[in-house]
Amino acid sequence: LATSMDAFGTGIGLGLLVSDLLYICIIIGVTAAVMTFTGMLLGNLLHRFLTFRSEIVGGVLLWLVGFKMFA
Repeated sequence: LATSMDAFGTGIGLGLLVSDLLYICIIIGVTAAVMTFTGMLLGNLLHRFLTFRSEIVGGVLLWLVGFKMFA
């Protein structure tokens, strides 16, 4: 819900301030795609080194992010 509210606010702000929304949308889409692809490659690489422990490491990282959000 918080991510959706953040995206809604960003969309309104961009709509009010930027006249060429198509250009901004393309930049945001390409950036998201590159970051997602990079994360998938990094995850695959780490999985090769950590083997079965990669799921445990991923779970711990998600817990840490969750605790950071509440702190």
